[in-house]
Amino acid sequence: VMQCASGDAPDCLSAGQVDALRKIYGGPNHTVTGEQIFPGYLRGTELSFFAEQPTATSAPSFPFPFQWVWGMNWDWRTFDFGTDVDVMRNTLNFAVDGTNPDLTAFQAHGGKIIFYQGLADGIQVPGGIFDYVKSVESKMPGQSDRFIKLFTAPGMGHCGGGVGPNIFGNLRPGFPIYPADPTRDLLAALENWVEKGRVPTQIIATKYANNQPTGAVERTRPLCAWPKVATYKGSGDIDSANSFSCQDPS
Repeated sequence: VMQCASGDAPDCLSAGQVDALRKIYGGPNHTVTGEQIFPGYLRGTELSFFAEQPTATSAPSFPFPFQWVWGMNWDWRTFDFGTDVDVMRNTLNFAVDGTNPDLTAFQAHGGKIIFYQGLADGIQVPGGIFDYVKSVESKMPGQSDRFIKLFTAPGMGHCGGGVGPNIFGNLRPGFPIYPADPTRDLLAALENWVEKGRVPTQIIATKYANNQPTGAVERTRPLCAWPKVATYKGSGDIDSANSFSCQDPS
């Protein structure tokens, strides 16, 4: 729809730009096997795309995992999304791959997990945590919802920030915390779940002006336990969490 009829212009996308966006949304694929290496960005999160083009004298912002494998002189220009991906997996997965879906022992011990994910996260894209939660349910059918809750924050970036409400006890320095309120604080919600058996179904998130602790409160919104989503009740202040309820997506 946004592609230019011909050529390029300021108010449309060239054919090359459309193709590039489709690849970004699709995520990186293994150049040999074709498998998806990691999910792509969600549509609608373009303002949070984490993209850069290192120069001849600069390095990418996150070179350290590659340097762990190939040393401090690793050159990003030589990376191959096929053979080099396999080398990284064989070298690092034993230490950094936290995707084992068998949490039977954890559940038997009485453990509970609360995940949270910014839907506009430009570094850790949401597809990864969705895939993991689904894999746990596949491994432990009918069990995962009893000890895992995932809260998604629309418009929130990496761990915080962004255009959406993004303060909810997620350890952002300087912002108010509510250690005694399980409806507004993640840790309090987890404590309440483990010690009192009160299952968290939503967390109230707050958006401060300019994402600064001194800013005025611009809006509040419930973050719903996935896969439910915050749905406007049809009346009331659209910037108030009280005007929304958690519902199954339509």
